[in-house]
Amino acid sequence: MKLKKMWKSANRGVMLGALLLVIVAIYVIADQIIFSNEKGDINSLVTNYVNDYMTTLKAPDDVIKNKAWTKESGEKEIADYNSLIDKYFTYNHYNSTVSEMNYYINRQTGEDDIKTFYKDETLKDIGFITDTQHSISSVKIKKYGPSGALVTFKLNSKLTVCGAYSITNIDLEPWQDSPVKEDGTIINDTSKSTEHSNSIEVSVQLLRENGSWKISKIATTSFEYSSGTDIGGNE
Repeated sequence: MKLKKMWKSANRGVMLGALLLVIVAIYVIADQIIFSNEKGDINSLVTNYVNDYMTTLKAPDDVIKNKAWTKESGEKEIADYNSLIDKYFTYNHYNSTVSEMNYYINRQTGEDDIKTFYKDETLKDIGFITDTQHSISSVKIKKYGPSGALVTFKLNSKLTVCGAYSITNIDLEPWQDSPVKEDGTIINDTSKSTEHSNSIEVSVQLLRENGSWKISKIATTSFEYSSGTDIGGNE
């Protein structure tokens, strides 16, 4: 009799375990189906971000016309990048232990770096971009965490730069590659323009918040750029 009760208990445990596995499997499959349906929205968000970023990358009209930054144009550039960040980024992110995420730049870091880069005291050393062309390829989207996604893609661009090669990268990190004098002073000759071809591999972490996707962190995982082809002086 005791054996029979034990057998029944064992069977009940096996059945409950099997039922739990079925429920988990259904949840995982349903979650993957829902995520697959979200991939179009994720791809659109990343594509729109890149397009708006490239538009923001081009210097304001008054800078191109006067061939120099002013305090006002620097403030406008900061405001334009802040608008871009407000539209696409969230302050929230996973505290990932994955080493590859350690160098990702989040919203706050991007805001701080841009504010520092375009401050009045440094504007004399910054060149500016007068024309941009770009294309996106090799887009891959996968699930990342319970409400996240990880997107990788390649961004190819051609930039016309006036003066020192100064750029805020797609990961919101300002960067400059410019010749310097013996005393360390940056040479920013805005009478000359160069053309640069870049190939960048980008990785973006996104989170779903209140029914829409936002960028949480972003990084350039590979960066190749040309030293610049001289295309002559500026009238």
